[in-house]
Amino acid sequence: ERMLGDKAHVPEEEYYIPFGRARVAREGDAMTLVSFGRPVNFCLEAAEKLAQDGVEVEVLDMRTIRPLDIDSIIASVKKTNKVLVVDQSWPFASIASEVVTQICERCFDWLDAPPARLNTEDVPTPYAKQLEYNYLPNPERIYDRVKGLLNA
Repeated sequence: ERMLGDKAHVPEEEYYIPFGRARVAREGDAMTLVSFGRPVNFCLEAAEKLAQDGVEVEVLDMRTIRPLDIDSIIASVKKTNKVLVVDQSWPFASIASEVVTQICERCFDWLDAPPARLNTEDVPTPYAKQLEYNYLPNPERIYDRVKGLLNA
């Protein structure tokens, strides 16, 4: 429902999206941002702002979460050595927590810092537009979190 007003390019010719394969939405080497659905757009907006600061982050659009393309995540983590998983759900028992677990299990030795998550705030879902904006992952929260993680 929240994506009804979003716009995106749709090719006129026939095309397919490979099921279970992530897309590198933006190349970078400072940190990997892993996301799916609407938050991918927020990650890309934050990546643009970070680039203005000279920070190039890689953005992975998972496109599907089951099957999860863990190989693409591992390849990106091996390149950047840092990862932030952005998920539009509560933090407890979220998709982000499973992705972080798999990263720890499969490529721990490649990490220069603990993998991080950015979820919705762990509070009841608000319905006022401004409260909802602050509750959900948004470009500003992603930008601030990346800057904080890189400066830690």
